[in-house]
Amino acid sequence: MGTNGCTGQLVGPFLEQEELFTKIQEDAIDTVDYVNHLGIQTRAGNHVCINNKEYEIGKTGIYEIGNTEVNSIYFLQDVDGNTIIDYTIILK
Repeated sequence: MGTNGCTGQLVGPFLEQEELFTKIQEDAIDTVDYVNHLGIQTRAGNHVCINNKEYEIGKTGIYEIGNTEVNSIYFLQDVDGNTIIDYTIILK
């Protein structure tokens, strides 16, 4: 859906191992340094890699992380259009 320069949202579907940080960079109005707050809503049991570390989405279907420096986000399986990524970015 895009970003306003500080916050944004991506809505699936996304392919297995599709780098979502690239999509965030493409939607931004300026060069993105990193994501410092990330919220993921997807089907419970899906696996996501954040900075090349694997996480399993728990039974709530929600994963959130803040006060971090994320520069890589991808799923280990195809995910459907019900998957939503909310984020806050830091611009260079």
